[in-house]
Amino acid sequence: HVLTLGLFNNVATCLHSLGKYEEAKKAYEDALETSIKKNGKSHPSSFAIRLNLALIIQHTGGLEESFKMFNEIYKESCEVNGETHMLSLTALNSIASVHMIKEEWDKADVLFAKCLEAQNQTLEDSDMKKLATLFNYATIKQKLGQVEESLRYFNLCVEQRMINYGEKNSETLKVNAGKALLLCDIGRAGEALPIIYRVVQLATEVHGPEHDITQDYVAALGHVYCYVGDLNAALHYTNSALNVVTKQFGADHHRAQNLMAKKQWIEQNMGRSFSANPMAAAQQQQQQAVANPMAAMMQMAAQQQQQQQQQMAGNPMAAMM
Repeated sequence: HVLTLGLFNNVATCLHSLGKYEEAKKAYEDALETSIKKNGKSHPSSFAIRLNLALIIQHTGGLEESFKMFNEIYKESCEVNGETHMLSLTALNSIASVHMIKEEWDKADVLFAKCLEAQNQTLEDSDMKKLATLFNYATIKQKLGQVEESLRYFNLCVEQRMINYGEKNSETLKVNAGKALLLCDIGRAGEALPIIYRVVQLATEVHGPEHDITQDYVAALGHVYCYVGDLNAALHYTNSALNVVTKQFGADHHRAQNLMAKKQWIEQNMGRSFSANPMAAAQQQQQQAVANPMAAMMQMAAQQQQQQQQQMAGNPMAAMM
């Protein structure tokens, strides 16, 4: 029955959101088998489940397999539904996202632009799918060095997310984290630190402290601490994220590999001076963090301009996020 099939898909989606990826994958596979038998492979329900299954496979390390699936779905959906259909655009967005993971920025840029152009003609500015594409497009513009355009898109995303979905919405958290990383890239890490700290707080409430999504933001917090010159804090948060990601996905997963590279970079630069008296500064920050974490962060924000001048030339961390 169509309601039963919908229930199967919803259960799988819930498992996915909870980070129970193997269970979610099995649930999607069961739902897809039922949908194909009842409706055929090219039915909208089957397309939707196939997209979700490919996303799970991508999330758990099967990048090339998911890339092949996304391309197959896109081609079939374009033939059945047309290029501007929601399912076709979702598949196109997913293909572009894989290019982004592979750091193939130019390819991703072209596909996200195509997707956004079609969505601008059919969707409201507050639509979640359009905002997801806009976020990805902002990220790509950042990677391509088009920072003013990137910041404009991030600000649009944040504004629409906050108005329509609230501060604790998972996609709002993602956009705010992306904006914080961009602010680091353009020399405004002092502004970024309170933003990403708040994201970690809210993600911990929404997803739980051990969820891999929360730990993505913890890793981003470590990244920001690199830019404000506190490598002790950077190493702490990077290790936290690395432990969770490795436990859930294994050391060979691309996320674990990226975090390991960051950890090694931090450890190699731990002896560098980021202030006139780094040990005293670290002790003072640690004492303040225990008594009042937000106050400690705001002090670091006030010191950010001075610290940025002493930051390493050619910081490879930005290229790894």
